[in-house]
Parts: sequence; C-alpha cells; structure tokens
Amino acid sequence: MEEKKTGKGKIIAIIVLTLLLIINCSYIAYDKLYLPSKAHETLDEDDIEDDVEKPEVKTRSLSLAEKKILMEQIQAYNNTLSLYYPITDITTFDNQKKLMFALVNSDVSKEKEFMQSKLKQIIDSYFGGNSKTNYESINCFNDDGVLYTYDEARRIYTFEGVHGHDGIASYNTTYYYLDGTVTNESIYSINIHIIYHRYCAGTCGPALNFYKTAKDAHDKMNTVLKLEDEQELTENDYEKVKDQLDITTFTFEKDSKGNFGLKSVKVNTK
Repeated sequence: MEEKKTGKGKIIAIIVLTLLLIINCSYIAYDKLYLPSKAHETLDEDDIEDDVEKPEVKTRSLSLAEKKILMEQIQAYNNTLSLYYPITDITTFDNQKKLMFALVNSDVSKEKEFMQSKLKQIIDSYFGGNSKTNYESINCFNDDGVLYTYDEARRIYTFEGVHGHDGIASYNTTYYYLDGTVTNESIYSINIHIIYHRYCAGTCGPALNFYKTAKDAHDKMNTVLKLEDEQELTENDYEKVKDQLDITTFTFEKDSKGNFGLKSVKVNTK
C-alpha cells in the first residue's frame, strides 16, 4: 500500500515538472521570437531615421581663385540674362536665350558660318557639361526672323541675310561681392549686390543714371543713383545706396571637368 502511494506521488511530481518545463519553454520562445518582432513592427519612424548614418555636410569659404572665376562668369550672365532674373532652375531655362547667350559670349558674332562646337564650349563653361541644350536655329533677339540657321547634319550655323539693326543690347553692371560658400566641394554659392547702368545697344551716351534691376534700367524708371558727370562708381556711391539693393544669389555646380555650371539665380527683393 505504501509503495502504491509512493509511485502515485512520483507520477504527479513528474507531471507537475513537465508542465512547468512546458510553460518555461513557451515563455522563452515568446520572449525571444514574438516580442522582438512586435517591437520592430511598432518602432517609431523617427527612431529608424536616427539609426541611419547621415552624410556629413562640409562647408567652407570660397578661395580667391574661385571667387575670381565665378565673379567673371556672373558679369557675363548680368550683361545678357539679367532681364530674366530670377532663374529658378537652369534646366527649364528658355533654350533660345541660352543659345543667344553663347552667341554673344563667343567670338563668332561676325562670322557667316561657324561650327556648333563653338557654342557648346561656351554653354559647357557657363552652364556645365551636363546641361541639356537643344542646338537649333537661333532667332533674332529683335523678333526679326532667324538670325543663324542650324544644319544639324553638318553641325554648322549659317548667318541669314542682313538684319538692319545694332547688335544685342547689354546691361552694363557694377557688382559688389558680399560672401560665398562651398558645400561638399561641389555646390558653390555667391551673394552680391548689383547696380545696373543704362540699357544700351550700339553707341551709348554717358552713364549718369543707375538702377537696382535690369527691368528698371530697360524702362529707365526708379533711379537709385544719379551722377552729374560720367565716371566710375565709387565706394562712397555704393554706400549711399547699398541698403536699397536686392541681394542676388548665384548657385553653381562644379562638374567633372571643372566647369562651374549655373544652377539658379535667386533675387531677395527689398
């Protein structure tokens, strides 16, 4: 009788221990497998972003050499394109205006024929080697028909007839460097003040009136500075009007060939 009680007790003990073992194993499995999976599903997106290593942004000031190159380019943009400022995105800038800019800034304006490559060289230098340009016939800036016809097969531009007017007008400007930065050795940004002289085509008279925008110069309105005699603007002249001038920001991207291609021109108006 005693032996039967002992045997029954052992069986009960084994059953209890087995149940405890099953419960323990189930908890371990739950802790190891289910909880991490659930935690991953509910992990906040901000926490995920914090775990991703963000690339370091490095900035520095322009070198004197970089400043010289970019300021010379800016003078060319100002002379020909300033009436179209701001330029939000150069990739959507009017193709004809880009071709006319290249024509004015090349050495082909008096040639009857020239290769397309001469314009491409200018466009690559000022708008970057990756600039998308459609080489097509160039219309006269004075709405006087086609100025140069483009032969796509030969890649040659040919002057069309005689246009009875002076060359394209330009906006002579005096500009003042404010500051500039380089980001990650590829994006270049310059802030400047611009004083526009008279809008002029062909033979021009003395520059006595000065303006804050190309449009004002074109329309001869809203003069910010007047001089009695034609002379170079002085620092004292600039100090008188600088608080009235807009800050114009030019942004460039340096390509693999070292060209500083214009990306945008932003005008912070006052």
